[in-house]
Amino acid sequence: MSAAPRGNPRQAHHRSSIPRSSSSSHSAPLAGGAASTSGGFSGSGTGFNPLRSRNGVYLRSSASGGSLPRSQTPSTPPALKHRTAQPPSRMGALFRSEEMLHLRLYFDRAAARETVEELGDHGVFEFTDLNEFQSAFQRAYAADVRRCDEILRVLRYLEDEVEKHAPQLAGDNGAEAGEGSGPVSVSSSLSSFGNMGKGKGKVELVELEQHLGTVERSLSDMNAHYNSLSVQLHQLIEMNHVLERVEEMFRLEEQYSDAHNLREEMRRGRGKVRASIGEWLEPIMHPTAAGQQQQRNLTHGDGVASSSKAASGAAMLRALSLVAGMIETNKISSFERILFRATRGNTLVRFEGASQLMSDPASGERVHKTAFAVFFTGDELHDKVTKICRAFGANMYGVPSDSEELRTQIDKCESQLRDVDLVVVSTERNRLEMLNEISKQLSEWRRDVCREKAIFHTLNLLSFDTSARLFVAEGWCAVSKVPALRAALEAGRERSNAQVGSVIEERAVRPSDSEKPPTHYELNRFTEIFHSIVESYGVAEYQEVNPAPFTVITFPFLFAVMFGDVGHGILMALAAFILVVMENRLARQKLGEMVGMAFNGRYIILLMGLFSIYTGFIYNECFALPLDLFGTRWKYTDASTMACGIDNCADPAAVLPPLKPYPFGFDPVWKPSQTALLFFNSYKMKLSIVLGVSQMMLGLVLSAENARFFRRPVDFFFEFV
Repeated sequence: MSAAPRGNPRQAHHRSSIPRSSSSSHSAPLAGGAASTSGGFSGSGTGFNPLRSRNGVYLRSSASGGSLPRSQTPSTPPALKHRTAQPPSRMGALFRSEEMLHLRLYFDRAAARETVEELGDHGVFEFTDLNEFQSAFQRAYAADVRRCDEILRVLRYLEDEVEKHAPQLAGDNGAEAGEGSGPVSVSSSLSSFGNMGKGKGKVELVELEQHLGTVERSLSDMNAHYNSLSVQLHQLIEMNHVLERVEEMFRLEEQYSDAHNLREEMRRGRGKVRASIGEWLEPIMHPTAAGQQQQRNLTHGDGVASSSKAASGAAMLRALSLVAGMIETNKISSFERILFRATRGNTLVRFEGASQLMSDPASGERVHKTAFAVFFTGDELHDKVTKICRAFGANMYGVPSDSEELRTQIDKCESQLRDVDLVVVSTERNRLEMLNEISKQLSEWRRDVCREKAIFHTLNLLSFDTSARLFVAEGWCAVSKVPALRAALEAGRERSNAQVGSVIEERAVRPSDSEKPPTHYELNRFTEIFHSIVESYGVAEYQEVNPAPFTVITFPFLFAVMFGDVGHGILMALAAFILVVMENRLARQKLGEMVGMAFNGRYIILLMGLFSIYTGFIYNECFALPLDLFGTRWKYTDASTMACGIDNCADPAAVLPPLKPYPFGFDPVWKPSQTALLFFNSYKMKLSIVLGVSQMMLGLVLSAENARFFRRPVDFFFEFV
């Protein structure tokens, strides 16, 4: 080495980072979704992606046109047979996009739906819109698409009802049906639609629409009936509570009045003076519960309670007009103050001692409420009190003044309360049973309807021949997928029992055509994440060099150059390895945002960890601490502040490097030295420049390969040279 470490090994060290160079290469798209072995179509066409196959590959569409041939021979053209006789080279599977063919398909109108479904299952054909000048409402299957939208609206309503009234069933969609059946008539008919659309086969949308409409109406009627019963139940609960509080108030008033009259008679027998003094000391000497409640709630002109005036007893209260009900506890102060001012103190207001937590009949929310009773005289005050109660949202209930009538009404209210409660419980049980049956088939219904809607969307992209008996489809297919395309067409014909076979016609792509072939790559679980990284920069041109294979190495290695640490790399690699081992199990689970992001990038995280371990050994770091695996090759002496080589230290003042350097990576003596920051920064800066220039040179080489492949000498000389 040209320089020696300086300083005491025991001194603190500083850790620097390496700048990471960036890449400007464009990428090809990743259109295979989560498919493990499937590829994807992508390109510059402005198409609609109506149909997705079971393995995650889309059947897409792009704008194109052209005249329709009259040939209806159910065979493959000789030119296409020649093109598909030899399997294509797998070199183009990832390095370059696969070779595409522009095909025109003819199939019987009776086999249209089954053929499109088979093409969607195989995911080998990208449809072109042959009706681009027609609006969505003018197309042949617009009514079927609207029917699917209406069914999906009903399904969303049913899902919301399940989530609202039975959240424990929301995650059990598609579960096996439980034992027993409810008394609801519609629940028994749900099982007849349980196997609808399973596997391949046409879903009878008309029957499903009628059935779901019946279910929706039944559930809506049941909800309306339940809500009406709930309001009636809450009103009866409040009414029963008010009647009991008023009865209790009259009873306490009678007891207090009897005791007060007895004391009055005793005081009169002892003399006039002693009777006056006893009456004055009545509230102090006899603070009964009724007197205390009376003292808190009686309001007069000066706001001061007077027990002597309140001792008139229950007879006087029954002689007055009464308005009783329930009011929210937090409105009591304002209610009492407004009532006093509006009636000029000519009312007697009483509240129960403690508030009750109960459901409001109007909103159904649980709120704290308090029973109240307002006593007054005259019809004019009755109108004022009623308006004030309504303004404060109080629920008023009729209360008779006679004790026997009051007791009879309480008994009648309790009997109605028990009856309504039984009906509410029965209705709730029936609704839960109905929602339980619905929840078992919601996911299946939604999957089947979405599948049918996608098929109808794709059928809207097709056209007819002159006889209107054959469907005509145009689109793109990879050369390697032509046998699968032929098998899908034959399977669709066999499923539909069509008499006329399907025809495949290859159409030549003219240089004047504005539409270019789509870009298609065969991807797997490993290459998918790297392809998505490259795709974020742009979509590759048809058969342009794909930089994704190079990104498999360059991206995690550049990360490791910045994040080189043996300990941290082991943790990353171990976590990613666990995700890779459990990928089949985790793929079927619903992961969170962070865990899902880590799971999608499990392979790139694994490579990042492995490369970080490698660069960590080069930097000789483990959890930011230096490793001394092979022993340092430097030593410090008293002759100089700089170290010299162990095997080359005859003259310490000469500061000569060791003859045999450290076997792998940096010598651990550099980490705590005074020149560590200068040494590491210099090394990492030079390394970053080398890696950045190398990556840019790789991009130039790829551009030269593109220019050679597409025969563009201008690009070769003015971009590469």
